[in-house]
Amino acid sequence: MGNGSVSLTNLGRISSQKLTAGALKPRRVLFGGPCKHKPSLQLAAVGTEDEVCLCATLCCTDADARAVEQLLAEMRRQLEDYAAE
Repeated sequence: MGNGSVSLTNLGRISSQKLTAGALKPRRVLFGGPCKHKPSLQLAAVGTEDEVCLCATLCCTDADARAVEQLLAEMRRQLEDYAAE
């Protein structure tokens, strides 16, 4: 992404009990932060007891987007390898 910025946020696992409101129990948690300057990429990982969500917020050119797609594909490969261990 050239001279862009990449921000990574790992909120870790959040207890769904802490986010429960009455009979409403969350199944998914999503976090996205602002992208202030082009090009920039924000990746946030957060999960509850049952699943983990990766949220990507991107502000860039088409060429930068292709580089980010390659980065995300590599992240997916790495996560799949880790999960298979």
